Amino acid sequence: MADKLHDEIAWVSDSTGFGRAKPIDDYYHGKMGVTGSTLTETWCWGFQHPKTNTHCFIYIYMHPNVGSVTGGLWVHRGTRSHAMFADFHDMHSNMSDDIFDQDRNIRLANGLRVEFLDPMKQQRITYRHEGRRFAIDLTFTAFMDAAMRSNNKHFEQGMHVTGTCELDGEMMRIDCLYNRDRSWGELRPEMTLSVPPYTWMNGLFSKDFVFNIGAHDDPALDPEWMGKLEVAADKIVKDAWIWRDGKLLKLPKVSKITKRDANLFPVRSIIHAEDEEGRAFEFVGEVTATVPWSPWHNCHCHIGLARWTSPQVDGIGWGETQEVQWNDYLRLCGPAPR
Repeated sequence: MADKLHDEIAWVSDSTGFGRAKPIDDYYHGKMGVTGSTLTETWCWGFQHPKTNTHCFIYIYMHPNVGSVTGGLWVHRGTRSHAMFADFHDMHSNMSDDIFDQDRNIRLANGLRVEFLDPMKQQRITYRHEGRRFAIDLTFTAFMDAAMRSNNKHFEQGMHVTGTCELDGEMMRIDCLYNRDRSWGELRPEMTLSVPPYTWMNGLFSKDFVFNIGAHDDPALDPEWMGKLEVAADKIVKDAWIWRDGKLLKLPKVSKITKRDANLFPVRSIIHAEDEEGRAFEFVGEVTATVPWSPWHNCHCHIGLARWTSPQVDGIGWGETQEVQWNDYLRLCGPAPR
């Protein structure tokens, strides 16, 4: 039964190589002949402003067979106890799926607009809320190939983000790197799972070096859930790649541990990995700003900003951590009831 439960998050997994992205992959794929209410299609962007410890999360989450859309954005400075404590938050659920114009651009009911200026190469995202003195005007320009999973239903891609964010009337100039992601054509079952936390992490050190790793903690590193939960050895790492010297490479060997505070907020991750050419790396990530959010009721996510260092890579990398936690983990490893 345990293996079956682990297989239920197969939609985050790929270890067999890369697929091939096409220009149309920026656009809505729709039902694709797949039945089931949990068929999912997503777009995710954001930005980081390390000087002010500011992080932005922009998300569009569709259920094509249901005809509903969840989407919007939030911006937060530092760590907050919930996304609703963010400096600005406007995320709508159960919107109608008539969000596409004749050019296949996106406009949500809350006014968030996405224009695909050059498919798979450049997008512009705008939003304004006059009453809150908040606005974004951001252009995302790809600097690397899309890292498409071998099933051709999900990719990540390093983007150079430029533009502005007005937050409480204060104007920030945005000039950063961000790893966007995009998914379609797969079911995302919403049942509760008896599995350890799954952490999706990325770090962008430059336009020449990016890593992206999704994994459970390595049981050999004695995570806090040891003795309470289990993960099969072949299920620990879900997907892992780097962009190095103009090449996309898989990371066939990965071991990671995430340290969490008393409330199970991720605070630090240590990763050891080796790429398919035999080059070894250590990445240490300090989470500087994060907020919890539940995209559906049976999972609990921590989404935030991480500062990465590596002995093998020059400079500082910035990126996201998105950790998914489920009920069994939280009830078994969390703080005692008050």
